[in-house]
Amino acid sequence: MKKSTDADLAMSKSAVKISSDLLSNPLCEQEPSFLEMVTAFDTAMKRMDSFNQEKVNQIQKTVIEPLKKVTAVPPNLSG
Repeated sequence: MKKSTDADLAMSKSAVKISSDLLSNPLCEQEPSFLEMVTAFDTAMKRMDSFNQEKVNQIQKTVIEPLKKVTAVPPNLSG
């Protein structure tokens, strides 16, 4: 679960970086239609990143933290 959430966050951060880099492309200054498309893409990637961060926070609270508590409890040794 931890590797999955780390991968999700890394992927969305990369997507935000790509969209940000595209926005700084000189072609955006020359082509208004390209700028409009890249701006929409950038907005979508930032929303996706925000969603992924919230999803990871929820997974942390509902799965990872409770599992840590369960695995910290020693097994029942009574027979």
